[in-house]
Amino acid sequence: MDSKLTHAEVIKPALKLLTAPLFSKANEEFLIAHKHYREGDYKDCITAANRSFESVLKAICDAENWEYENGSRASELVKLVKTQGLFTHDFDKSLDTYVSMLKNGLPSVRNNAGAHGDGLAAATVTAQIARFALNLTASNITFLAESHFAKKN
Repeated sequence: MDSKLTHAEVIKPALKLLTAPLFSKANEEFLIAHKHYREGDYKDCITAANRSFESVLKAICDAENWEYENGSRASELVKLVKTQGLFTHDFDKSLDTYVSMLKNGLPSVRNNAGAHGDGLAAATVTAQIARFALNLTASNITFLAESHFAKKN
């Protein structure tokens, strides 16, 4: 726990939402990301965090019967849930900017951390980048899950 405030306001709410049966796979992946972080395996931390993010998106799509291609990436899934009306908030352009960040933020961090293979030069992933990825994932999960539950009510 690097920051008590971040833990209380970002990580804990995500962990609570991930206990819903709908998000069991995402919960497992998020906990694996934390395990990798604690062990100093920062590349795998970021990859597991992104898997958790994608699993939340897929779980929401499955629950809503929104069809997506097998192997869909996070950016495609975010576009789908936006198009299907997951985000009931009316923020005009600011919501579009946030959706763009959802599509590009965490997936870009994962891609830059060498998730697609390092080639000759291995990417260096620091604790700060891994912590950023975990916190960003938790924030995104909270927003997505709360949006899903709000839509249901």
